[in-house]
Amino acid sequence: GIPFVVVFGNHDYEAPMPIDQQVKIFESYDTCIGVSYGANSTEDGAFMLPIYLSGSDQAGMALYFFDSGSYIANGDYDTVSEEQVAWYNEQSAALKAANDGQALPSVGFCHIPVPEVYQLLYEVPKGTKGALKGIGVGKGNYYLPDEDKIFTGEVNESPCPSSENHGLFDAYRNNGDVFLTVNGHDHINSFIGSFEGIDIASAPGSSYTSYGASDIRGARLFRFSEYNVRDYE
Repeated sequence: GIPFVVVFGNHDYEAPMPIDQQVKIFESYDTCIGVSYGANSTEDGAFMLPIYLSGSDQAGMALYFFDSGSYIANGDYDTVSEEQVAWYNEQSAALKAANDGQALPSVGFCHIPVPEVYQLLYEVPKGTKGALKGIGVGKGNYYLPDEDKIFTGEVNESPCPSSENHGLFDAYRNNGDVFLTVNGHDHINSFIGSFEGIDIASAPGSSYTSYGASDIRGARLFRFSEYNVRDYE
């Protein structure tokens, strides 16, 4: 009886079943309340869920969900589009107006991490022990995790964002509402770090067929208190 939502990732587009058929399966469950490219989403694959205060019709926080696509023309991973960012800005402004002019605390979800994930690492020379070879925006460089920014979890592989950036993280920062952005995609990463006041969280893979050792499987649970939403557990 637990409500759930679904945001597609690049592997979903590689499945033998088309996305529209996958949507129908998920939406056949009574507890499904949102699917990217589903009935409750925009044509660009984004949707927002308000979370209401107890016994009230006033929103205490909002959850944003973005389909980050699969791949771009050069073969790199895709990212949240300009259209989705524009839609988010409109939603954010509307929620702020309805919240007495105060930004409504929010969390964003997308499968492929925001390119700013590399701000949680620092560049090192090639050949440095333990260095990770950059991917996407980090391509051509080598990195180590920045322990001053990452406050929990493990970085077990190079983050794999896009080489393109359409400004989603900048919009989060400018609007002042999204304080946490969550991604999957990097199957064996499980860290959370902070950059410019926004936490970037990577959830590990949970499937039987994921690469990596079996002890690096998992799920991530966030607990929010309605009167102090930003101070999550």
